[in-house]
Amino acid sequence: MTDRDYVIRACEMGGIDLIKPTKQSPGIVATDYTRRVRGVHPSVIDAQTWKQARGQIDAYFRSIADNDRSR
Repeated sequence: MTDRDYVIRACEMGGIDLIKPTKQSPGIVATDYTRRVRGVHPSVIDAQTWKQARGQIDAYFRSIADNDRSR
């Protein structure tokens, strides 16, 4: 599975809105509209490459799991 496929599938499974890169906006951006942090929806991914995006989404899901475990 490529980094691109992984990020797309993780966003689908996690309910995260992914904005795929275009010529006008080459970055990879994703927002989690299912969660609010102090009244703001967190930006989950803000990356230039799919490899960076994969690392950021993994870190985001780990932080959610850690927060849920600590409650």
